[in-house]
Amino acid sequence: MASTKNIGVGNKPVAYACYSDKGADKLLGLARKLSKGSRFVLLARDGKGLMRRILPAYANSMIRYGEGSMRARSLQMEMLLFIAGTMNINKAIAECGARGGKFIAIADSQESFFAFRKSSGISEFRERRLSLDMDVASDVAVTELFEDR
Repeated sequence: MASTKNIGVGNKPVAYACYSDKGADKLLGLARKLSKGSRFVLLARDGKGLMRRILPAYANSMIRYGEGSMRARSLQMEMLLFIAGTMNINKAIAECGARGGKFIAIADSQESFFAFRKSSGISEFRERRLSLDMDVASDVAVTELFEDR
């Protein structure tokens, strides 16, 4: 069994519905800048079923991060892959990536989200409740097994 790194046990991921008139590229750049190791801010398009997929995607991404077996180079992109239900980065971005305007900011902690909020100047945001949906959790966990190759 591979040794695991400190995977941020004790951190609880958070999600906020946000609105910004700043361009998506600027916001995504700020999110990338604040994301280091197991700390992250991920911006995603709010779509059908997104909120139900966040906790299972977070758990699977943290396991991969701890084992050193991530498919993506960053934890935020690994999580987006699980949220989108694909192991194809371009497809995940096309289906779930933020476009600016309205989006969901997902972070490893409130501290990370508020650091992002402060640096981005976002004034409109509302916390979204995260809950574990066991019907979705198993689908997220086996994402790559059913990926079209």
